[in-house]
Amino acid sequence: MFDIRLSDEQRQFQQLARDFAQKELKPKAMPLDREPEWEKRIPWDLLKKGSELGFRTFVLAEENGGSGMSDQPARSAPPTTSCSRRGARATGSRSA
Repeated sequence: MFDIRLSDEQRQFQQLARDFAQKELKPKAMPLDREPEWEKRIPWDLLKKGSELGFRTFVLAEENGGSGMSDQPARSAPPTTSCSRRGARATGSRSA
């Protein structure tokens, strides 16, 4: 049977991400959203801190400083366009 439970290490990383979001991101989110200039909405200090904690590098290969994990689901076959066209016609959509 396939075990999908998180490992202790994964649970620790998950808790680290939750704590970071609650303590660091949440208090700054609304003020940043209210900034009229998009350049001022980028929390460079938080991006740097999150990177130092590993939130931006987990998908990098190990030789590049990451963990080598993938953020993409496994795919068994490439998507086909015929299914999406057929589905669009069935729903009455004219975009396809």
